[in-house]
Amino acid sequence: MELTIDNKKYELNFGIGFVHELDKIAGMKSNGVSMGMSLMLTLPAFEAFDPMALFNILYAGTHADNPRPSGEAIEGYLDGLTDAKIDKLFKDVGAELKKSAMVRYTSNRLAKQAK
Repeated sequence: MELTIDNKKYELNFGIGFVHELDKIAGMKSNGVSMGMSLMLTLPAFEAFDPMALFNILYAGTHADNPRPSGEAIEGYLDGLTDAKIDKLFKDVGAELKKSAMVRYTSNRLAKQAK
């Protein structure tokens, strides 16, 4: 999936590198030690249309871009969207996340646990 932020194109990647980067920004920490768990925390929040979950996914998804967009650039991009564009972005990102084997596996396991 590609996003244009500040007239620059960025390719979002949701593989294991994405999970590793998401752990850095949205994972659990205990006594300064990373416990991971970012997907377990982020996916339900994303599915509830949490804007910070979307922000974290976009930022982590650009981990392979060099240079990657800054947090401020992503904030500006999100703040400039209309309601319809926000809705489409959630749908598009959700569809792309499901293409990733690691994300899809975790999402499916979370759904089974919720039953």
